[in-house]
Amino acid sequence: MMLRGPALWTWAHPKRDQDKDYGIKRVPVVINRKERIVSEFNKTLARKIFEEIWNQGALPLADEIYGEDYVAHISHHPEAIQGVEAFKQFVALFQALHPDLQFTVEDQIAESDQVVTRWTARSPGLGTDVAVTGISIHRIADGRFVESWDNWDTVGALQARGSELFDKIGLSI
Repeated sequence: MMLRGPALWTWAHPKRDQDKDYGIKRVPVVINRKERIVSEFNKTLARKIFEEIWNQGALPLADEIYGEDYVAHISHHPEAIQGVEAFKQFVALFQALHPDLQFTVEDQIAESDQVVTRWTARSPGLGTDVAVTGISIHRIADGRFVESWDNWDTVGALQARGSELFDKIGLSI
């Protein structure tokens, strides 16, 4: 078997562990350069959702980065959001309720056609110490989002705003 690209190896301390068998075998893990580039592209694309669409209100960008048949599965939403226009309406409603809402991308993991983003949303209108955290998983095909699964801290949102926030945007708790 020929290895292409850099390989990662398990590590053992050469002097301390030389006489011990921990069952550790040095196995190469090949990092494919193309996969790494695609993963970075997908993470950048996912950041655009939070930094440009949510934070800056750039709703027309959704037409460029979401597939026509995009489906969003949002926790506590009675049914999936179907299509780019429905997604833009959902974002616009949130922005109308909280025009100062700002998302911060805390962490991202990308593999194959999916990106997982851990994020925090803050709105000064809710108080300076109020932060709602969440995780979004996006599936990408042909450079566009085709499906997502979003889960966020509903308890934190309830403590900050109460159930009227959920009622206004059609979420059930």
